[in-house]
Amino acid sequence: MRIRIIAALAATLACIPAYAALARPLELKDLKGLVGLSAPEISPNGRFIAVITSRNDFERDAVNRELELVDARTGAVRQLTYDRRDVSEPRWSPDGTKLAFVSTAGSSDDAAPQVWIMPMDGGEPKAATSAKNGIDDYAWRPDGNAFAYIADDDPPNKRDIDHHLDAFAVGDNDYLARAAPPTSQLWLVAASGGAGRRLTHDDWRLSSPSWSPDGNRVAVTAQTPPDSGDADRTRIVLVDIRTASVAGLTGRTSLESSPLFSPDGRNVAYSFTAGSSVVDQFGAYVSPAAGGAGTSAGATLDRNVAPLDWMPDSSSLLVIGNDGVSVALWRVPLAGTPARLPLGDVAVSASSVAKTGAIALVGRRPHGPSEVYVMASSTSPPRRLTDLNAKIGALDSTDVREIDWTFEGFHEDGALVLPPHPVAGTRYPLVVIIHGGPTAASGMGFGAGGFGGLDRVLAAHGDAVFEPNYRGSDNLGAKYQEATIGDLGAGPGRDIMAGIAAVESQGFVDSSNIAVGGWSEGGCLTAWLITHYHVWKAAVAGAAVTDWASEYNLSDALYYERAIAGEVGPWTTQGEQLYRAESAISEAAGVNTPTLILSDTGDFRVPTPQVYEFYHALKETGAPVQYVAYPVTGHFPRDPVRTFDIFQRYADWFGKYLSMTAR
Repeated sequence: MRIRIIAALAATLACIPAYAALARPLELKDLKGLVGLSAPEISPNGRFIAVITSRNDFERDAVNRELELVDARTGAVRQLTYDRRDVSEPRWSPDGTKLAFVSTAGSSDDAAPQVWIMPMDGGEPKAATSAKNGIDDYAWRPDGNAFAYIADDDPPNKRDIDHHLDAFAVGDNDYLARAAPPTSQLWLVAASGGAGRRLTHDDWRLSSPSWSPDGNRVAVTAQTPPDSGDADRTRIVLVDIRTASVAGLTGRTSLESSPLFSPDGRNVAYSFTAGSSVVDQFGAYVSPAAGGAGTSAGATLDRNVAPLDWMPDSSSLLVIGNDGVSVALWRVPLAGTPARLPLGDVAVSASSVAKTGAIALVGRRPHGPSEVYVMASSTSPPRRLTDLNAKIGALDSTDVREIDWTFEGFHEDGALVLPPHPVAGTRYPLVVIIHGGPTAASGMGFGAGGFGGLDRVLAAHGDAVFEPNYRGSDNLGAKYQEATIGDLGAGPGRDIMAGIAAVESQGFVDSSNIAVGGWSEGGCLTAWLITHYHVWKAAVAGAAVTDWASEYNLSDALYYERAIAGEVGPWTTQGEQLYRAESAISEAAGVNTPTLILSDTGDFRVPTPQVYEFYHALKETGAPVQYVAYPVTGHFPRDPVRTFDIFQRYADWFGKYLSMTAR
């Protein structure tokens, strides 16, 4: 076991001296001011970076998203849109003279997302699409004169539905579904606007359009059937724009997605796994544009990665993936050895490549929330351009460390956040925060655990916070990622307990003062841990799977539940035994940990019936328990007021049962 202390704080603070006077601990209220950054799109000449900024408006309980422009030389930031709804998906025209984006248009009754075009030499944006049901995705044609876009169909029985004949045949969808899932089609429209031309007519859902450089074909991801529970049944198809004919790229019928034509038009890259399910490790694959099974690009790179972009010379791909306690970019040659980009302590969340080879990215450091960076090339270090979250970064003086340990043949890791200037011999309360997924990972970057900096706030006020990775996490190779198949709770639970022992051996932890919490898979493992290990002072289980049979039958992700169980359902003798044994509800009678349960009433991913089961099981066996439900649809509230309320409840619950915990 070894611990490596990240010494980035001094360097970070040196870059932001204006906030040096703010020498106080980071507070939960400070997180309200975080500026979200996403979808960085660098102009073809590498001169400017378009990015979506998100700012919370707590009075209106809304997230204001705007399109902003960052000068890649000076870092100057200019806002491009004002008071538009749901701004997203910026895309430069091929010649860089225009910038397209998506924004909701229309009144409340007919509001729908449409493509807008903004001339970069001045002028108001103009709508390019007027799709009745809005657009799902789009791409510029290489000549800049048209768009391919994807839009939902009307239901085939819309007239009957309008007259309340709205019964529908149930497929592999979630128990909250109120209609059959919509199909979607590929359309073509002139950049100047007008009526779109429909190109496809199949019973499928499409996504991720990519043009061939000659403008004759569009590659898309096609899912058939379109039910959410069949989301693994995806393949790459090529649509001929002239004839509207459709052909599969590889001959496969599942587990392909996100096609990208190479700049020279000779190849198509896409995401695929040689395994049998979505739980297996994915990589970047490349097939000839004429068709064929293709080969793995960077087969020696033992990480779960997705292709982000082609490099301009068409000889290599830029891919992204979790790597240890960071998020890395690699340049993957079609023939040769992958090279990790020299990012230092910057963990990437998104990037794009200019025709010059320059790379724009959004990334975060251990003591710095997300900012925009630029790399002159794939071998140059990143240069930070923005300071949008500098104030919050300056307030974070916690001690962030990487910790790793060896257990059951696996080399495992996680992030350990200690109070500022931890005192040798002082025993701090320990809060264990478990990431979701499980195909994800905790890391060193600010907010990397999915809780927006809550870990930093807890540590700033006296707790040690441990964010472990566990088998099923996608940061340490295929064997580790796939070890959770058929081992949904017990193995990951042992990994986490081994990680806690590794932290305790460092002498910082009060072993009698430990709490645990998480959301989604993190909530699931929280429930597992409190039913199997009775060492906890408090627990918060958010959107927790506690009954795998219920999850299998009611969730929107049937394909995933089957995959993680090893391609077996709960309605065989073998499956019934596995699902029961791996469900926390089976051991709920033994829980004595004070537990806060959180969920949305309209959660289609972790349906609430099993959450109610777990609540009543704990309540009737005498454990101190409280269940707080949010009356919204989704797996996690999308609005800032409820999101912040969740963070506050985590802090308050831990604070109620642990000494020294932030309240």
